[in-house]
Amino acid sequence: MTAKTFKLTDKQIEFFRRSLLRWQQLLGLSDWEIRLVCKPYKDHMAETISRCENRIADVHLNSTWIIEPTASNIERVAAHEVFHVLVADLAYISQMRYTTEESALQAEEALVVRLENFVLNHFIEPQGPPLETSAGPTDK
Repeated sequence: MTAKTFKLTDKQIEFFRRSLLRWQQLLGLSDWEIRLVCKPYKDHMAETISRCENRIADVHLNSTWIIEPTASNIERVAAHEVFHVLVADLAYISQMRYTTEESALQAEEALVVRLENFVLNHFIEPQGPPLETSAGPTDK
């Protein structure tokens, strides 16, 4: 018995492309060029190949899916692929033969700042009354 497959329409591919761009913007990955390539694959709905040196990520979108390409599923796959770009620097330095502690800490800090900005800008509302700002040192 053959599993049911779904051929992506041009409209669904365009929605995926817009979703990639939206997640790229939400996660602060403006230093990356994310390019979409649509073609048939056997095992994946999408795959991302990132080149950290020149900040280019190619997202290879399978033109045929084994799950229904609903808006929710398309959005989830697009987000998943952009998350690969988000962690690309850490993955890259973990595979380098000679990794310095400084380069590892820089990649970690860049990821933390992007996650911080994403979470705080989209999910956290300030709680309680505004805090008073300090007027500077006081003499006692």
